[in-house]
Amino acid sequence: MKGVIIVKNVQELKELIANEYLNKFFTFYLSRTPIIQDAEDLSQKAACECLDALNRVDEITNVNAYFWSVAHNVYKNYLNRKDNYILNDDYCKMQIADTSYNEYNDQKELHNDIRKSLSILSGLYRKIIVMYYYHELKIKDIAKKLNISQDMVKYYLSNGKKKLKEIYNMNKEIGEVSFNPKDFSIYYSGIDFASVNVWELFKRKLPCQIALICYAKPKTVSEIANEVGCSSCFIEDELTILLNAGVLIQKVKDKYQTNFYIISKEELDIVDELYKKMYDEHTKEVTKVFNEYFEQIKQTGIYNYNATVDQYKWIFADRVADIDQRNMFIKDSDYPKILSCGARALIFGLEANTPKGTCGQTPTYLDNYTMWARDLWLLHGHSSNQLILRDKKVAQTVIDVYNGITDNQKEELYAYLIKNNILIKDNGVLKTNIAYLNKEFLELMENINRNLYVKLEKATNEIKAYLTKIVNKSIPNNLKEYAMEYANGYVITLMQFFAGNKLIESLIENNFLNGNLNSIQISYFIDKE
Repeated sequence: MKGVIIVKNVQELKELIANEYLNKFFTFYLSRTPIIQDAEDLSQKAACECLDALNRVDEITNVNAYFWSVAHNVYKNYLNRKDNYILNDDYCKMQIADTSYNEYNDQKELHNDIRKSLSILSGLYRKIIVMYYYHELKIKDIAKKLNISQDMVKYYLSNGKKKLKEIYNMNKEIGEVSFNPKDFSIYYSGIDFASVNVWELFKRKLPCQIALICYAKPKTVSEIANEVGCSSCFIEDELTILLNAGVLIQKVKDKYQTNFYIISKEELDIVDELYKKMYDEHTKEVTKVFNEYFEQIKQTGIYNYNATVDQYKWIFADRVADIDQRNMFIKDSDYPKILSCGARALIFGLEANTPKGTCGQTPTYLDNYTMWARDLWLLHGHSSNQLILRDKKVAQTVIDVYNGITDNQKEELYAYLIKNNILIKDNGVLKTNIAYLNKEFLELMENINRNLYVKLEKATNEIKAYLTKIVNKSIPNNLKEYAMEYANGYVITLMQFFAGNKLIESLIENNFLNGNLNSIQISYFIDKE
């Protein structure tokens, strides 16, 4: 009879299951459960039941149909297990009526949608609903476990189901951020940051997206979770961290908003173009001036060994990068106490990745000197010397070596600093690979910068006017009052950031500066100011 397979061909059917159907079963189950281990277990179970059937059935008229009926029944039993129910109220039905493929698929989609909705539900609502419907605890037991009244449990159950239904409907329009996160970078100018590192807070994508989502207007935990396609329990942890730092605020009950200014990509593109136009022309003048003054710069003796031309160029460029910041320095008393740790700062974010050449400085204050460790993020990440020189003892050791003071008990530290290109051995003598910006050099740069600044003054004022305009126009309502008081500080902070970074970027692009910093040390120290 056509299509009839006699079970005496057991070995043939075993091979068919092992070589063909096992993989098909796995693919079938994987498309219906997000857990790989479950898919593997289910496919193994289906294969075993097919093999077991061969010992009980005399013949199979349609192998494919029979094997798939077994697979569907295994899946049905899996869904009907007690621990796979999420909710069993009127609008969340988890039972499977029959074994048709489409209905299995539809029910599984419903199952996953409900689980996703439940994950987005925040706080006690999620916890109580899970305890009641998932773990099947009684109301009095939930109340005892959570140390709340039974009436409160009933309230959360009733309102939680309403919220869950709202989220379920909202999930149909899940935010683009869930699959296409936006670019984001954060910067600040400020003081008293010993107990908090703003950059560390935003090294990962999730807090960056939260800052962007909560910028224009306050958002609830569920709204944030839906936008990023993430469980509320993970969002709640991030919110706690950001709230404690002060970069996020909770002015409205259950709603959160970003507590610093963010420049949009469109605004940033305009600023980039303004600076590029100004500095592409200006770099020609910078190159000319450096060549003119190079011998004088070398004679100031800022290095205690024969440094490379590239090192002199980077130190020169670093000082030139400050020319657009003249008369734009902010007093310590002018910084707002924006962070909960008491740190005072003007913080801003960019809807963009860190641009090429972006740089900053981290000071280490000593008794007689200030160590400035240059940080060029996008070229090679945070420079190792920048991190090393934050240690005051290490920074003081480097300065001692510069002044000819060595200690035999520090040989291990010296070797470590040599390895990190902070110290060198020149003809057997230990020397620093860091410049000392002495009075003679600073006076020379003061004279150079004075002349260079005249050439940029008009364009700088135009950029300042534009930045003032966009800050006043685009800052959100929760920062309006803050911005009115510190608007000029914001503009100055933005200009300090852009001026130095855009000039450095332009100097790299125009081949004045070597962007390969593997062997170039551009940290320096000066007399304590």
